[in-house]
Amino acid sequence: MPRSHTFEFGSRASQTAVEQPFGPPRPRKDAFTYTRRSRISARGKETGMSSVGPFTLSSDGHQGVMYHHQEAIPESFQSEANDFLPSTPRKVPIHSVLSKIADTPFKGGSGSKISKCVQDLKSALREELEGTWVDGQDDFVLKLLQGLSDSVPSKRKVNTFLKGYPGYSINEEKWENVPENPARESNELYEPLVQHINAILEHFITDSSRRATNTFNKFMPHHSDGDEKNLDSKPDIVVLGYGSCLTSEQEILDPSYAQCVAPIEVKTQKNLAVTTHRIQLAVYARECFVQQPNRRFVYGLLLTEKTVQLYQFDRGGSLYSRAYNIGTEANTFVRIICAISGTDERQVGLDPRIFWNGKKRYFDNLGKGNKRYEILNPDRPFQRLAIRGRGTTAWHIKDNEKGEKLFLKLSWKAVGRRAEWLFLDEIRKAGLKHVGSMEEHGELEKLSSLRHGIALRSNRRGRDIAVADRQYYWVTQPFYGPPIDEFASVLELFQAFHDAITGSKELSSIGILHRDISPRNILLDRRGLGTFGILIDFDMAAKIGREESGVHTDFRTGTRAFQSLKVLSGRGNHEPLDELESCFYCYSWIVFSYDEPHRRKQVLPDYLARWQSEHLTVAKVAKMQFLTDSDLRFAIAPGMGSRARVLFRKLQQFFRTVTQKLRRELWKELSQIRQVELSQSEEEEDSADELDEDIPQPPINETEVTKHLTAKSLAHYTSVLTMVREAIDGEMKHKKKRPPLPVPQNAQTSRVQPVYGRAPHGNSLVYPATHSYSSGHSNKRSPSPEQDDVIDLVQNKRGGKRAKASHSGSQDP
Repeated sequence: MPRSHTFEFGSRASQTAVEQPFGPPRPRKDAFTYTRRSRISARGKETGMSSVGPFTLSSDGHQGVMYHHQEAIPESFQSEANDFLPSTPRKVPIHSVLSKIADTPFKGGSGSKISKCVQDLKSALREELEGTWVDGQDDFVLKLLQGLSDSVPSKRKVNTFLKGYPGYSINEEKWENVPENPARESNELYEPLVQHINAILEHFITDSSRRATNTFNKFMPHHSDGDEKNLDSKPDIVVLGYGSCLTSEQEILDPSYAQCVAPIEVKTQKNLAVTTHRIQLAVYARECFVQQPNRRFVYGLLLTEKTVQLYQFDRGGSLYSRAYNIGTEANTFVRIICAISGTDERQVGLDPRIFWNGKKRYFDNLGKGNKRYEILNPDRPFQRLAIRGRGTTAWHIKDNEKGEKLFLKLSWKAVGRRAEWLFLDEIRKAGLKHVGSMEEHGELEKLSSLRHGIALRSNRRGRDIAVADRQYYWVTQPFYGPPIDEFASVLELFQAFHDAITGSKELSSIGILHRDISPRNILLDRRGLGTFGILIDFDMAAKIGREESGVHTDFRTGTRAFQSLKVLSGRGNHEPLDELESCFYCYSWIVFSYDEPHRRKQVLPDYLARWQSEHLTVAKVAKMQFLTDSDLRFAIAPGMGSRARVLFRKLQQFFRTVTQKLRRELWKELSQIRQVELSQSEEEEDSADELDEDIPQPPINETEVTKHLTAKSLAHYTSVLTMVREAIDGEMKHKKKRPPLPVPQNAQTSRVQPVYGRAPHGNSLVYPATHSYSSGHSNKRSPSPEQDDVIDLVQNKRGGKRAKASHSGSQDP
């Protein structure tokens, strides 16, 4: 009879404590509280439970920087991406198990947090945009209007309009019916402002494609990704419009963000609080990016009865102007309204390469209206739900000339980072089978070219901060299939997981580290070509040249939830074993998030949610507990099958063993910092590591060893792949689909010294891990590393020198 198990990780009190945000530094007596676990086994029920004992640590409120008696100043936090997605970008709506995975982190982002109300979204945007507000003063508006001299009316024409318009008094320099000192925001203020804006638009825009609307009491719905409540917001005024790049409709419908050309937030002058109300404007701008996925930037206004301030939101954050008096500087006010409402869609921030023709949407790589590429998911792109960062947007497209499906990705990479297409081109030349390749690519404008010549510098609390410049680009790739979280069966999950690990090994063999392995970046390959999983997205990848000693670990690179312990700790160099550990966390994330294929759990388990904490120590402690808790396997739902549980247990045992030395060092550091001794239960867990049953040490195929894929790394890959293959064999036998593959008899094998566990099992099977499970064998070989002369990244030299440490306890090479 099957046994019944229940599982709880930590108490409600401990969960609440960990989920609380850090505040400013506090005295040690108020230090942050973590939990340690001790198992409780109930007789007859065999329940894996948790009890809580206090374990005290502290944080200074920054990204995982801890302090001693002296003050700690954290490094400036400049991530490659805000990102909280994909990197195989996420779609709207998306399966919510993946919708809130935090991507390459800076301190916080609006795409990573579950917003139950607009106030939550405002808090997330405040974090996301912190340190990116660039003050353009007069230069912003002056240079913007100079650049739009062909489409924005001249000062002379505007003066002529103002003299003839009855709604403006030249002598008094005021707009008619706009109250001088309104008591509050109401229709008394909104209606005359809307009337004057529409008068400007009607005079200078000859068609009906632009119109201002009073929306202060009209809810405009936000996107819904299935995890959040259906949010909506009410901009006070919106400039609505239509056009081939904006919408398939050729008329203005009810107010919506899909047709919002520019949002306007209206306040009374006495109640205006710029630093607060600009966040409200950012809420509207963000939703424009979401519902208009070909947006490059969004203009918005903070408007009162006396002043107007222009904002530009883009992938670097926000650029803003000084406040202009709408009465005494009415000429500038009119020209600003024309600039943010223009009918040239490129000039108001839309990408003309994505456009509508009737009810069909197209991509034109030349921007000339060519309809070669038809977008197959016109209303459901994959995209990042944030303002700042890479802004990745991706579509399924069809090449109408060749009749084949492709995957189109547009993104903003940080200038200075090695371009993704260089990795994709190298992968194509190497003929790697389990890694995404590239068809075409193109480089577009830079973020700095959209900032009107204004330096990308922000000032925060008296500190001058550089805002990263970005390069807009596009690539097309073969269309493989959906993300791995859409697995149709446990067998398909195992097969795709196996091929993703194989893809990581193939990359390592040619000296490429992916550095952002996550469920979003593993696709199911349903083309029927002999592979089941494809590893994609190389925005964060690093190439190790012949003269490099390695790529230093960096917790700011990659997806926080799936980073290895060593990467989270900033120790040594990023190695293939870190890639493998990320694969393990991907598998664990899925099997603990689903009740069965196509049926996710309603609530993400807390022990997974802590992996993506913005506080490094929370994430590290959560993963160390995850690796050592042998009862966790009982939390895997029965619908995922017994082999999913068995495979998890084997993988957990493997990574617990190879991280043993690192975990002991981390626990020791934590206890020393807070002057707390390790608990007895933690010591028992460390001792239990040595009592685990042996991990098989399979022979390796020496022909696969390269300069970058060492024998030690190959042994790690081979061990993990063998475990996954055993799960596949068992699942296939159970499903009676087909027998497992025979072991190749001609593989040249040898044994290496074990780097984990004890004596290898003599009957271990040999699976050349470069092959797909279904392919049997492959004649493809990785090119010699001597062919690669690229030296891309150097070891991180910021700050003091850090001690190197590997998972196995040996020194980094």
